[in-house]
Amino acid sequence: MQFFMRSYETRLDLRLKKNEVKREFTLLISSEESAMGYYKPPLPPLQTYHVVDASTGADLPYTIPSGYELEIVGYWHSVSQLALAKMYVDGVLLSIGYIEPNRWYYEHNIVEAKSRDWDPDFSGSTVDFTVTNLGSDNLEGYSCVYCILRDMTGKD
Repeated sequence: MQFFMRSYETRLDLRLKKNEVKREFTLLISSEESAMGYYKPPLPPLQTYHVVDASTGADLPYTIPSGYELEIVGYWHSVSQLALAKMYVDGVLLSIGYIEPNRWYYEHNIVEAKSRDWDPDFSGSTVDFTVTNLGSDNLEGYSCVYCILRDMTGKD
């Protein structure tokens, strides 16, 4: 996984500043068990998983600390069944998207996907990403949202 992340950063020309850290929200769904903290077994039809904070292994929602901004810089998905991806902010649905089965989808030129859009004072909020299996068989696949967490307090 380290190789992939270095490759991803190079493609994005991702050079973090002193006030920035990477955040990766990931979900590996497979019938083959994995030691990765974001692994989950196959997802049955009409069931939902929360995406996992890759740094902690905890299911989302993720709390953006007060004084910080979260910026989505890329995402990719590949699943074996039709799936519905949702993003929630403070428990309110913000966006939805369908993930077609058996295709890779990758986006890295995301513009204006920052928490300042819903939290302009950087007072802190929560984000949650979910994946729901809309297919007729168990879903396997991968979903990942790459973010930058940025300290907006002006402290170094």
